[in-house]
Amino acid sequence: MGFAFQSALLLLLGAMLLSPGQPVGAPAVQEDSPSEESPQEVVEPFDLGLQEEAGVTILILDVKVRDKQGRPVRGLTLNDFEVTINGRLWPLVAVDDFCGCNDSPGLNLPERAGGKKSMESGESSRAARDVTVEAGVDEISGAAAGGAAPPGISLPQHFILYLDFSELPHTGRVEAENRVRRWIEQAMQPEDRVMLAGFSTAAGLVEITPFTGDRALLLQGLEEAFDDKAFLDSFAILLPHRANVCDSCMRACLLRSAASDIIDPWPSCALGCCYAYARDQGIQGRRSLEALELFISTLGDIPGRKQVIYFNQNLGYAGMVLRKSMMAWSLQDPLRLLGEVAATATVNRTAITVATLQVGDAVTLGNMLAEFTGGNANQTMFDLHEVLDKAGRECCMYRLSVQVPDDPPRRTLRAKIAVQGRTLDLNYRVRFYTPQERWFRQARMALMTTSRSPDSQMQVVLLPAARHEGKWSVDAQVAFALQDLELVPRMEDRTGRWRVGALLDREDGHESWEMLTLARATLQGKGSTSLEALHSRTIENLKPGSYRLRAFVEDAELGRFWSREVTLELPVPAKKSGEKSWLSSPVVFRRIDGRLDLNLAPVTKKTPVSSVVGAPAAGFIPMNEADVVVGTILEFHSVLCPGPDDDAEPSTISVLVQDGRPLARLPAAAVEKAGECVTLTDRVDTSALAPGDYTYRLMLNRGDQEDPLLREVALTISAASRL
Repeated sequence: MGFAFQSALLLLLGAMLLSPGQPVGAPAVQEDSPSEESPQEVVEPFDLGLQEEAGVTILILDVKVRDKQGRPVRGLTLNDFEVTINGRLWPLVAVDDFCGCNDSPGLNLPERAGGKKSMESGESSRAARDVTVEAGVDEISGAAAGGAAPPGISLPQHFILYLDFSELPHTGRVEAENRVRRWIEQAMQPEDRVMLAGFSTAAGLVEITPFTGDRALLLQGLEEAFDDKAFLDSFAILLPHRANVCDSCMRACLLRSAASDIIDPWPSCALGCCYAYARDQGIQGRRSLEALELFISTLGDIPGRKQVIYFNQNLGYAGMVLRKSMMAWSLQDPLRLLGEVAATATVNRTAITVATLQVGDAVTLGNMLAEFTGGNANQTMFDLHEVLDKAGRECCMYRLSVQVPDDPPRRTLRAKIAVQGRTLDLNYRVRFYTPQERWFRQARMALMTTSRSPDSQMQVVLLPAARHEGKWSVDAQVAFALQDLELVPRMEDRTGRWRVGALLDREDGHESWEMLTLARATLQGKGSTSLEALHSRTIENLKPGSYRLRAFVEDAELGRFWSREVTLELPVPAKKSGEKSWLSSPVVFRRIDGRLDLNLAPVTKKTPVSSVVGAPAAGFIPMNEADVVVGTILEFHSVLCPGPDDDAEPSTISVLVQDGRPLARLPAAAVEKAGECVTLTDRVDTSALAPGDYTYRLMLNRGDQEDPLLREVALTISAASRL
């Protein structure tokens, strides 16, 4: 489904809370009732356990002041600046001068009576009348505000080369690849830290490389991204075709109308020829900007000012289509979205340089986005080279610390700066987020970018369970080891808190199911734990189709996320008798001695009800990669549909293969009825196996007329000492 994360999850949620006063062996639990809710239902938020941060909130604003010749204006102090947000004067706490660079001769402004700098005469006065500003905003709290490093001075520059593949047709892809390659090879400095990121409808939001100073790694990531078919966005590629169809239809419609008595045929022709294209392009552009905002919202933890270089082509090109159907296009809609992206950028101290790979409407929107964040944008293809080279290379900055009210407005605001009473021509945006809003963005990012996840023992599986009258039931399971958590020590025990969220969606975007659980476990003693939590939920009545399950586990003590995703194709049953057999790919489970069973609660507006979870016990945990130590007991689960017509056992053979040769035939798989299907379970004790690589192979005999149906999965057995 690409970026389509449902807003219901942002309102949240079901809750499960283990009592902090009890050992994990017999926890008291609250959880949502298991009733299924329609994904369209309006839900009510509940307490996520997030706490408001104490301390004074400061808005950090990085400002570059220059005269009309582009020279830095030095020597300004706190008394020279005023900051107004939505027309209201916000008091300045401090102004720090970081104009130690020597990019051009300085302008030392003489003192005015009262301690302010004077600009009443000479060159300084002329400079004051033509001051320009570039700015970025950061929102931090308490002592951290005073310790923030000066922009561009002691911290390495952080650049993000952001490729919006959802807005790049073929010509744009070629141009973007060449421009990014040139920037890495020629404009990148040795001390820079650079990341490649991209978004497409199919791949979603992906960090192609981490921040690095390695040019070879960046060039390799660039090449792999443009070779990846998931980044070849068909919607963007076909935009010129849709525009041509719209134009041809309009010409024919207007020509036919000329022979009629219609006074103004334009509205009706536009509605019939271009409305659908305009609507779809608007949705695509909205999805693109939402992805950009979500990505930028995660940059706040990186110190200093960041530069996003945003490559796009179709973002404004849609105007050619949209002008044909004004009913589908509201100017306020893109302006609102641009303002939201810019506000998120400024509060995360990020400037956006827009590299528009065509002229026209895209340049107009690019200029707005750059202006709102204190960045820059090219006006034509001829100045793109210079814009890219200068991005993020500012010198001589003032850091303004602005006092934020205790309860600032929760909407996008317009900030203005005045120097010695003269209001500068600024249009950037700011917004202040609650802890809940910040958490929502982190959770969304975790679901969208599994490439960002650190190493952990998190596992996610989507397993077909049964089929009834053509509708499927699936088991969604999320497992992780409690030792991955930050366990906070107390007098006699340790406490760990976590949240588990999951989103199951059909790839066509027609349906989705949101789940989230909040849990806290108290573990007695100071030693390590071998407990693993298994969160699961069975989802009923799924139509055949392609599904994707994305899930995250958050360490609530550290705000650290892990995420994984899996896909599943549920086949359409035959409408007539004689349906061909379908065999699902095997899903691997391993046995552990300390499994804690928990629900994966559905998002619901119902009040959570009390429940009890039993003590940890032996059980099986799903695995995404079958790499286990010798002695582990494994189970392989598959589903066969349809099952045999009578009570006869399906004709299956299970074997272990090594180096392409059968090594051992397993006993007959355990068979269990599952509606119109049957489940097949094979168990393997790896105690007798030598370390090495194996393949589990399941074969179904379909009769003399057809070859056996075969499914297999790779398996690695490691020596016990490797742990």
